[in-house]
Amino acid sequence: MENLRVRKFVDDDVSATGQIFFDSVRLGAAEYYDERQRNAWTEKVPNDDEWRKRLQSQHSFVAQLNTRLVGFMTLDDHGHIDLAFVVPDLIGKGVARALYERIEAEALRRGIGRLDTEASYMAVTPPIRIIYIMEYSDAAESRYLCDSFSAGAD
Repeated sequence: MENLRVRKFVDDDVSATGQIFFDSVRLGAAEYYDERQRNAWTEKVPNDDEWRKRLQSQHSFVAQLNTRLVGFMTLDDHGHIDLAFVVPDLIGKGVARALYERIEAEALRRGIGRLDTEASYMAVTPPIRIIYIMEYSDAAESRYLCDSFSAGAD
């Protein structure tokens, strides 16, 4: 995606990432979850102070398209991808892939040899696009693809 840039989260991104989270859950996930389930996930945009603490406690990255924030992803020190959200109108357009590639590079830089996440139905229902486990031993990289993905898929 042209003009898409992935960068580290900064404090000024807190409100936009909270809105992306809310919109992704309430609108983007509507096809997969009913109202009750989405309410259990979130009923409102997160409080900026609490949200800032959560994002600052991890390695957080945002995707920016021109001047608009369009997604974000977080990684903890143990290789867990905690949050991964994209604005509903750009789901499937390469934003999550770009964020994941940056998360993977950050994990490698920090010597984290395995990534994991707890994905929603949105991420795992067919077609599964790019879900794999990274493992590194003696500097040899091995990747296990759980399913194939089409070229250019998110």
